[in-house]
Order: sequence, then C-alpha cells, then structure tokens
Amino acid sequence: MRIVVENYGDACIYQDRPFGYKRFIVEFKDGSTILYSGLWYKIDQVRKFTIGALEARAGTGK
Repeated sequence: MRIVVENYGDACIYQDRPFGYKRFIVEFKDGSTILYSGLWYKIDQVRKFTIGALEARAGTGK
C-alpha cells in the first residue's frame, strides 16, 4: 500500500514497504516514475531530488 508523503502539484512522493524495507516512489504528472530505496536514501534527500527535478523540468519546458 502506498502512503502519500508529499505532493508538489506536478510530482507526488509515496512511501511503500513491500518486503519490510522502506522505498519512496516519485510520480510526475507526465507519467514518469522514479524509485528510491529507503536503504540508501532518506525522505529529506528524496524531497531535494524531487524539487530539483521539478525545477529542471520547468526550465526545459517539459
């Protein structure tokens, strides 16, 4: 089951625990998805990466 952690309008961060370990799923409005393992990344890092990706997409016109 996915739990919404953050919603930025064009991107939404979900948290999931499929096999006991946490993972973060970032879904963008254009349909693309990025998966981050909770073993390697914390939610603060995922937030920074997501905001950076949104700024990059806004700058390129995607």
